[in-house]
Amino acid sequence: MTSRSNFYLFTVAKSEEKKNRTKEEKQQLKAENEETVKEYGWCIIDGHKQRIGNFKIEPPGITKKEMLATVYLINSIIFLFQN
Repeated sequence: MTSRSNFYLFTVAKSEEKKNRTKEEKQQLKAENEETVKEYGWCIIDGHKQRIGNFKIEPPGITKKEMLATVYLINSIIFLFQN
C-alpha cells in the first residue's frame, strides 16, 4: 500500500467515526465549539464587535516549541528590565 492509500483509509475511518457519534456526543461537541467561539471568535475593532473568520488555525511556520521559546525570551527580557 502507498502512503496515499493509507491516508485515504485514515480519512474514511475518521469520517465513519464522526458519522457514528451519538446525539449526546454531537450536542456536547457543539456546546464546546460554541464556548470556544464565545471566547475567541469575536474581537472589537474601532469600537465595533467583529466576528473572526477562522481563529482555530495555527499560523504557518509557528510551532508550539518556537512559541514557548519566544514567550520565555520575552518574559526574561521583561524581568531583566524590571530589575
